[in-house]
Order: sequence, then C-alpha cells, then structure tokens
Amino acid sequence: MEQTQIVPKNPDELSSRINVENLVVNPRTKREIAIGDADSFLRVTKDTKGISAILWNEEGLTVMTKDPSTVITFRPELNQSVTMFFTRDKKREGSGLFGQQTGCRVWEGDFEPIKFTKGNLVKFLKKYTIKENEELMKAIQNMKITEHKSRTETMIDLNNDDNYSAQEEQVTTTNIPANFTLEVPLIENAFEQAYVSLDFEAKVVQEEDRYSGDKGKKYIQLRCTNARQVLKQVMQEYVNRLPKTIPRYYGRLNYESIGRGSDY
Repeated sequence: MEQTQIVPKNPDELSSRINVENLVVNPRTKREIAIGDADSFLRVTKDTKGISAILWNEEGLTVMTKDPSTVITFRPELNQSVTMFFTRDKKREGSGLFGQQTGCRVWEGDFEPIKFTKGNLVKFLKKYTIKENEELMKAIQNMKITEHKSRTETMIDLNNDDNYSAQEEQVTTTNIPANFTLEVPLIENAFEQAYVSLDFEAKVVQEEDRYSGDKGKKYIQLRCTNARQVLKQVMQEYVNRLPKTIPRYYGRLNYESIGRGSDY
C-alpha cells in the first residue's frame, strides 16, 4: 500500500511527520430483506422510501433503492412437488469416474425430466391435480407397452456372404398419451393460492444403470415444456400489483457481500 503522509497544521507540535502504512476502515453493513408472501412485499414496498426501480424475472423481484446497502427481494413460496419440474436441464454426454458430467451438451428439452413408477405417478396425480383426467389415469393404471425390434442386413460384397453391414431398430409404443396438460397448485399457502396449467411430454423409459438392482425396470418419464412461460406469467402478475409510478425492468441484480477489502 502506498504510504500517506499527514502533515500537522503546526509543525512545531510534532518533531516529525506521521507515516500511515495501514488504514483500516469499518465495512459498511448490508441488509438483505427477503419477503415470502405477496401482501408483506406490497406493504414493505409501500413503506420503503427512495425506491428507484424494480427488477424482475421468472425467479423473483428485487427492489432497487437509493441506499445500495439495503436489498429487498421477493420470491413466492412455490409448491416444491410442482417445482421439481422446473430444474434446468444440463445434460451432457458421458460421465466421469465420480459421476460428474463431461463431454458435449445434449439438448432434449429446457428442463430436466422426472421419472415415476406407475404407482407413484398415480399417487401424484391424485394428490396434486385439480381436475381429474380419467383417460390419463386409466391409461397409467392399465399401462401397455409394445416393443418391436427389426434388423436389416445389406450385403457389401456379393461374392462374400460375411461382408455385410447391419442396422438394428427398436421401437417402443405405449397407450399413455405422449402429450397432456395438468392443472396443478403452484402456490398454496395461508396467504394465497395460484393454479397453473403445465404441459408435459411423456414416454416410457427403462432403467439403464447396470449397477442398479432395478436394471430393466420401466418408468414413466415426464418433462414439462412450458415451465418458463408459466413462471414468467406468475411473476408478471406480481409486478402488475406494484404502483405504476415505480419503473420496472426485466432482469437480475447481482451483488456481493460487503466485507473488508471488497467492493459493493
């Protein structure tokens, strides 16, 4: 650190100059206020002075104030049994020795699929769906799977029967609908309720882990295809409840904890 010299107003009072080698300043205190229900958030926003803007995205709202040491955020308490469909898919081809994903990114959808046994999917539908889907429930309870394998061999050399190329194809069909919509409770607590319609892609998959005792077991795999649109619509409704005079922007605020030697 560059030395700073302080010279007294009256040099006769001190016989020499004072060298400051280390200057320690108490760090500023940061307050982070996290709100979990909409009514409390609206009251806090109404009582907070100096609000300059609102930043929002699919995950939550952030109130920007003139005091940078105070951060107010709002993230609604979502039904965890529904938000399990909202995990971003980061699938990659191959895996390392300790299970870490390696290789090129593989895209099969924006969000990770969830696997159910037939019995657990029936339990999920009975507990969380608002409108009963009798056709879907009946198809799951009476699940039928048809597997068809075909092999095509093409001779490369007509004078040599052993010189050929082969191609195998396996097709699996089921009576479970490939696409359907479920109405589920996304927010359900003492303060408010919000129901949304989730679109799903469904297919039957087989356990491939050779170390698992369930290798070869069949599962029903669901992948939500409209999760981002649903979350954005829900947060947009919260934004619309705020005073129109507050500017609002679609985005995110990143900040670091304030400590000695760090910048806010």
